[in-house]
Amino acid sequence: MKLTRLPQSLTLLCCALLTSALSTASALAETLLVFKNNTALSVRIASDQDLKRRLPEENGFLFESESTKQSYDQITHALSAIISEQDALKAFAFVSAQPQIPFAFTDDGCYARAHEMALLLEMRGILSKKVFVYGELAAKGKYGSAHWKYHVAPLVQVRRANGEVQKMIFDPSLFNTPMPIGSWFTTVGHPQCEDKTDTDFVQTAPIDCIYTVSERFDYLGYDPGYWKIEDIRAARAKLEEGQAELKHRN
Repeated sequence: MKLTRLPQSLTLLCCALLTSALSTASALAETLLVFKNNTALSVRIASDQDLKRRLPEENGFLFESESTKQSYDQITHALSAIISEQDALKAFAFVSAQPQIPFAFTDDGCYARAHEMALLLEMRGILSKKVFVYGELAAKGKYGSAHWKYHVAPLVQVRRANGEVQKMIFDPSLFNTPMPIGSWFTTVGHPQCEDKTDTDFVQTAPIDCIYTVSERFDYLGYDPGYWKIEDIRAARAKLEEGQAELKHRN
């Protein structure tokens, strides 16, 4: 581990880790800061060329040292696993305002939107997971109707005013606010799942409710345990496709 310094003389504890979050139209912050007990775990974000000059590459991942997995575990433990309602609303507003995410393009690309949102939430120090729901889905949201074979969005645990911790879905393509997971299932056309939200995997028989809860790194049904650079690139390429399609329609 090493010390680095940011403007305003902030001293950072640098994990041996790189998220490989590449530049976007929204000019994402140059440093990921995860605060815990007033200590900042810092992950530098650089260009592709900078990464290739500084870091070895192995199996599609970018490493600074052999302790990469341990460093990701440190980041995970430092993230806020449960946030307040107020912080949830602020975080939802933050991801909803990102111009690089075409939330209005509901035809396709939910997996790319979810991946980018999960990374943005991590940049705010918030731990998220992803919920994949499968079936003949017919959603009715703020941008109209959509039909999918599956859908995915980030899940965040939120402590309500009464002290209850509730699983909330961040899905700005459908809602203007975080939504309880049961209500989200109903909106996407799977009300059968609404009362089956206490586990990370459900497949009922006959098949009327199938969903899985996976880690934030999971891009397309595979969790590498890291922010994989190829997945971030692929997600952002898909977001650009969605933006282009919206411009074409307008």
